[in-house]
Amino acid sequence: MSLCQGVRAFNGTALDLSASRHYDLSEPQLLEWCLHMIEQKRFRSFLSEPPCTTFSPAAHPAVRCYEIPEGFNLSCPKTHQGNFLCNRSFVLLKHVRHHGVPCGKKQPRLAWRRAWKSSLRDGFEESACASCPIGSPHKKEFRVITYLLDHIGFGARCPGGHSHIKMEGALTKGSAVYV
Repeated sequence: MSLCQGVRAFNGTALDLSASRHYDLSEPQLLEWCLHMIEQKRFRSFLSEPPCTTFSPAAHPAVRCYEIPEGFNLSCPKTHQGNFLCNRSFVLLKHVRHHGVPCGKKQPRLAWRRAWKSSLRDGFEESACASCPIGSPHKKEFRVITYLLDHIGFGARCPGGHSHIKMEGALTKGSAVYV
């Protein structure tokens, strides 16, 4: 599953843009369908994984930073699309919480958005994870917020004692895939 955009229902269904053009979270029909599936209890749980590339501090040129997570230029198409899809995933999280369905959202470490903080106030739990303890050659770190799931089980810090492949140049694209 490409982690640039998607919702993963833990029953095995991956709603990912790379699998079908109908799985485009920017399309209102997909959002409406997901909301309906949640209301009908057809999703037992899910993990939302919105676009990660514009939220990476390693992106070149960077369109946001830790101090300005919404982005330097909100009218920049790349920034706007990243924010739009990220906010769509928060809509799903809020809806799922309302219906009592276990869920989570993965986001790169650059997670200091208002909606993220609001979710934590609403009962979501946060975990930090590095990819290297679960088989990645990169130390790529990300955050996960969960609701009605074991948030401690999602955490995996880098234990140290090994080297990492630096994410730069031609290796950047491959590092977008999470193990």
